[in-house]
This record gives sequence, C-alpha cells and structure tokens, in this order.
Amino acid sequence: MSTTINTESIDQSAVATRGLLYAALCVAITIQYLYLFSYNSVPALRLPLAGALTVLHLALAALMIMVRPAPWSFALILSVGLFILAMIPAHFMGYGEVPGFDASSALRILILPLMMIWVLSCPLALPVRLIWLFSVVGVLLCAYVAFTGPPVYMGYNYTDPRLAAFTGGDDTIHPSAKYLVLQLVLIDLLRRGRLMSPPLAHGLVALCLVVLLGYAGRNQLVFVVSYYLALVYFRWNRITLIRWSPPLLACLFLTASLIALQLGSDVASWGSGRIGVWQYRIVLIWNRDIVPFLFGGGVNADFIWTPEWSFADEGMSAHNDYLHIIMDHGIVGLIAIATMIAGLWSRVFVEGRAVLIAMLINSFFSNGFFQSPLLAMLLALVLSVSMLATLNPVVVEPSHPAPPD
Repeated sequence: MSTTINTESIDQSAVATRGLLYAALCVAITIQYLYLFSYNSVPALRLPLAGALTVLHLALAALMIMVRPAPWSFALILSVGLFILAMIPAHFMGYGEVPGFDASSALRILILPLMMIWVLSCPLALPVRLIWLFSVVGVLLCAYVAFTGPPVYMGYNYTDPRLAAFTGGDDTIHPSAKYLVLQLVLIDLLRRGRLMSPPLAHGLVALCLVVLLGYAGRNQLVFVVSYYLALVYFRWNRITLIRWSPPLLACLFLTASLIALQLGSDVASWGSGRIGVWQYRIVLIWNRDIVPFLFGGGVNADFIWTPEWSFADEGMSAHNDYLHIIMDHGIVGLIAIATMIAGLWSRVFVEGRAVLIAMLINSFFSNGFFQSPLLAMLLALVLSVSMLATLNPVVVEPSHPAPPD
C-alpha cells in the first residue's frame, strides 16, 4: 500500500536537535540492549542501567516537550497527569489497599508515556545501522541461550519444561518471549522499510517463531497473528467484507464466549485459571467504594492472592492489563491508558497502528506491555521504526538530508 507523507512535517518537531537526538538514541538503545542482555547473567548491572535509562527518558522527554510540543504528545502528557491523579487518593488520602508507596513502581508507570514522547518525536534521527546490528545479534543470542541453557519449568507444579530464559529472570520465560516477539516485529518493520534484506529478515523471523514455539508463548503468538492480520486489514479494507470483519469477528467471539461460559464446566480453571482470576477481580472491583472504584487501590494493588493461583508463593497479577490497571488505578487509570493509546494512534502510521492493535489484543490475555518496564523502550523503538518503515527511506543518518516527499 503506497502512502504519501510529507517527511518534513514528521521532522519539524526536532530539526534543531536531530544530532542530539541521534546521539541520545545511540546511547539509550545501547543501554537498553545491554540491560536486556545482562539481566540474567550480570544482575549487579540491573539497577545502574535502569537508572541511566530513567534519567535519559525524563531529560529527553522534557526537552522535546519544550522544543515543539504537538497534539499527540499533549495526549501522552495528559495520560501521565491522570496516572498521578489516580495515585493521590490511594497513597496520600488513606483510600489505598496496599501498605506504603512503591515509588520505583510508580515511576515505571509514568516513564512509559514519557519515553514515547522523545523516541517517537523524530524517527528520521534513528540510528538505523545500530538498530540493525542489535536486532540481528539480539535474536541470535536469544536463540543460542534458549537452546543451550537450562530449561525453565512452568505450570502448576513447575513440571512443564520450556526453553531457557534469555532475560527477565532465570525462572520465567515470559519476558524472554515478549522480547522475542518485539524483535520479530522490529525485524519485519526493517524489511518493510528496505533497511534489511528480505532473506535475512525472513530467516530471523522464522528463528523467532521457532523459539516462541519452544517457549509455548501463546500470548506472544496472539500478538504476532494480530499484527499481521491488522496489516492485512489496513491493506485490503476497501473490500466491504474485510472492512466489516473486525466488528463481525468481535461479535462472534463475544457470543461464543458467553455460550461457552454458560454451558461449560469448571469454567474458573480455563485459560490456566485466568477466567477464575478475572472473575475474582471483577467482583472485588464491583464491590469497591466509589473512591477506590474511580482511582484504584494503589500501585501494586493487583498483586493479590487468588484462589485459582493459590499454588504461588506470593500474590500474582491478573494476567489482563485492563483489570490490572483498574485494580491499581481505577477507572481514571483506564482513561489514562486510553488517552496514551489515542495519542500514539494519531502519531504513527499503518504499521505502527498494527502494532498498537496487536498490543491491545494481547493485553486482554496477559501481563502485556503496559506492565513490562524491562521492554518498554523496545516497544517505543518498534513504534518509531514503524514510522520509518512507512516513510520507506534509504538508510538515513543525521548527516544526510531528509528523503524527498
């Protein structure tokens, strides 16, 4: 699908600072991948690398807001304000359901929209060669560790062996699977932007899929399928049947789900216990007083004991981003996320919107990317590269002129 875009309008917000942004992106991307690569092998580096990234995100977001704020960035700033507003009753007015205030967790929540502001501000400043290098090396390293490292045992009794974890901890495969699915999409976007050769890209995507199957990453495979289906929809939505397929499929899914829930047996155990966990939280949310209902129970209120997951040594979250947000930040938090997504939707193009759709669908079934500070910048990078893929440039570095319209 051909798209005509004025590249100058994309770049105006950071013309004067493109060189600075290029340097900052080089530093931030390098730190992000070092953080991911060393998370399991060198735990001592976690805090300093995470701290350096946090400082970069705060400083660069403030700079880009001052240089030339745009409507889409205002939406992200508003989402930050709404999250802060949601925290006040729980943590400073006595309405909280959790003891104390976890400032580091609160900061991670606020950093997500802020990092999007500066990483998406100037896609033509992206260090393409560095992204290409880390994409290739990252997938190969992940595959090597997955196939040669000790297996991770999952399941109720931790007897289900999976491939070795690459990042996010030695005892869980979920962060590794999320990392890999973002790498898959990033590589696909580089190919679409003619920044990676198709044979190499197809080979790396195939390797990602093999490892994801070894992780049994069902939720991540939902992300991949949703991403490609969204691309098909945007390409062919002039056809009436395809244009109306999303609401039709949604109605069919809801109807089938309601019938299954009414007629099924032991429904609470479905989805590895997810249905029961969701039902448990919905009852808690519905029975809240008005203030916790609107503003939530506070940061980490969702990490609670749940009957279906009583095997866990400590509380676990809902495995549903939307319920997680309502538990922590109430309806105001849900509005904050919707505001952030609306701002991002107005900023990115077709490929980026396909990523957002995949993220929104994936978030119904898992602790998705709203809860992944380890991978948050990688998600922002994917969205920024999606804009570069739509622009369809040659390799662009700050010393080069912007490609013609």
